[in-house]
Amino acid sequence: GHLFSFLADATDTRGQFSAMEILVWRGGEPPMHVHHAEDEAFYVLGGRFTFHVGDQVLPAPIGTLAFLPKEVPHGFVCHEETGRLLCLH
Repeated sequence: GHLFSFLADATDTRGQFSAMEILVWRGGEPPMHVHHAEDEAFYVLGGRFTFHVGDQVLPAPIGTLAFLPKEVPHGFVCHEETGRLLCLH
């Protein structure tokens, strides 16, 4: 239910990372989940979010960088109708 704009993928970065901008609609956020192979980071471009990283709860207004390490359960909530995230894998 979100709009993903891929800015760079593994073929652009010799397999090192991918980057995408995500337009998020409140209520469509992913459930808590785990990545086994890669870390993930989100930079908040618009809106207000809360990130859940393991037992941590991180308020995330515009300008926040949230780092989500592999093997740690994580998820997020958008507190506005829409929000914008830069996502790095």
